[in-house]
Amino acid sequence: MKVESLKIALVNYYNTYPMLYGLEHDVRLLTLFPDIKIYKTPPADCATLYNNGAVEVALVPVGALSTLQPHQIITDYCIGCDGEVRTVCLFSNQPIDKLESVILDDHSRTSALLIQVILSHLAKNKIAFNRQTIGSAPLPLNTGVLMIGDKVFEHEKKFKYCLDLGAAWKNMTGLPFVFATWVAKPEIPQKSIDAINQALAFGIQNIPKVIAANPVSHIDLTSYFLNYIKYDLDDKKREALELFLRKSSQFQ
Repeated sequence: MKVESLKIALVNYYNTYPMLYGLEHDVRLLTLFPDIKIYKTPPADCATLYNNGAVEVALVPVGALSTLQPHQIITDYCIGCDGEVRTVCLFSNQPIDKLESVILDDHSRTSALLIQVILSHLAKNKIAFNRQTIGSAPLPLNTGVLMIGDKVFEHEKKFKYCLDLGAAWKNMTGLPFVFATWVAKPEIPQKSIDAINQALAFGIQNIPKVIAANPVSHIDLTSYFLNYIKYDLDDKKREALELFLRKSSQFQ
């Protein structure tokens, strides 16, 4: 990898706006990598870009960590929550104990694994899971749909029941949750990792500037960033990540 170039894959959801802002505006990072390229994609594609060598650094759903080429988890930051997350939800028009099947959003492996972990704990009946692109077609009877990301804001009011997966995990384990972590190729030098870490911190510490640069009229991004998304990859989140990887292994 040339010192002056860096290719990064980033999830293209609202919750990454602070991180993206930092990567695009931090002076130290841009000085070190004047030819930086940032790819904004659905979560599942971040792992694909990393594995095929198109990027050296990626924000990867934790459910895909076991499928990655050699990597190291880097930075002090992640996409996480500590209770309700707002944008990873199981929606339905029937109570959970009436559901027979769940349609899984195909944009994230992590959420698909998480819903299976949670429903194995909550649901009394056996539930079938089907992965597909989420559309606007009416749900069949006794079927739920897992939605993640920005589409939740658009569709959430169309359903009678909502199970927030962040809240459900917290109730089940007492821990926060990590949806995505930053990974890098093993050969990336520490000074580059430090610069990326600083850039992410810069964005996360400047939420008002992030929102001013990305005005969205129909969503309270201040509340979303500060009350629902938890960016620090602290010890409790690392503990939660290890627990999730163990619990989800049976559904891989």
